[in-house]
Amino acid sequence: MVSVALIAVAICGLVFAGEWIVAQVAPSSTTLLALLFLPVMVATLFMLEALVPTGEVVRGTLVYRLLLPSCVALMLALIWLSPASLTVTLAVLSYGGAWVVSLLMLRRLAWRAMGDELLLAQPAREPRKWLLGSVPFLIHSVMMTQFASLGIAGLELLGSREQEVALLAAAMQTGGFIILLATATNRLYGPLVSRLIERRDYSGILSTIKERHTWIVPVTLVYLTVMVISGRRILRLFGAEFEAGYPALCLIAAGASISVWFAMAPNYLKFVGRNGQVLGITAAAGLLNVALLVALGPLWGATGAAAAYAISLAVMAAVFFLLGICSTRTVTRQGA
Repeated sequence: MVSVALIAVAICGLVFAGEWIVAQVAPSSTTLLALLFLPVMVATLFMLEALVPTGEVVRGTLVYRLLLPSCVALMLALIWLSPASLTVTLAVLSYGGAWVVSLLMLRRLAWRAMGDELLLAQPAREPRKWLLGSVPFLIHSVMMTQFASLGIAGLELLGSREQEVALLAAAMQTGGFIILLATATNRLYGPLVSRLIERRDYSGILSTIKERHTWIVPVTLVYLTVMVISGRRILRLFGAEFEAGYPALCLIAAGASISVWFAMAPNYLKFVGRNGQVLGITAAAGLLNVALLVALGPLWGATGAAAAYAISLAVMAAVFFLLGICSTRTVTRQGA
């Protein structure tokens, strides 16, 4: 964890130097304050992953998904109720303070789960092995992060009206919310699938996939139904003019729901060493997204960009799932 924090500090230094070089002025005190919290955020996420093998996945996820935003909201509410006025600096302090509280809670959970073993354990100093092993995961995460922003950046580059870009941004933020479910369930099922792969229990992997689908498919269908029925009212929260983004919202929610169904597939492929396939399929899906955006964006604006995103995301998820299933069944037949 110390190494991870040091890397975060180095990133802070690069950001500081970059802003100094580009703007020829020192970053503001608020920017520096936000950068100081970056190591805490990185350490918190690292501790969250470290809790996975201890069986504290659910509690750790509750801290990250529930306690963290609740602390931010509570601190902002206390500032709002106090005589002090809410400033950017106080908002950053509230946000960073919530991360500190979350880190302490996760450390407490880890301490309870591992006890003195946590302090007495000798660190495995194999930086080259860990860095090389993590590169495919890092590249895939970056590619998926940029995947959703392709539509917004693409519409701007294609010269679409600002209103269309704003509609797409609101629809993305609302319709893609269900993807958080994929992140949460991957933390729960990922370690289980990894252990099953290690034991070569591929029939157990298929049973785990079926178990995950028995409850995650109904949940995503409920979410999709809510978006279809109440999507217009939800978008009106951004402003009356955002109701025009309803078709885009439905398309994005549909594509995101399909990707959640098959979200374990790319992780499985990475676990069995097929990193090249994962990165290649993700890149191909990104190119498909761009091609559809160029074709549909000028015609239908936000709706066209949403269709490009949903189609490419759903196709990518389905291909990952089919590859994973075929791989598992092939190995199962060979081992029979």
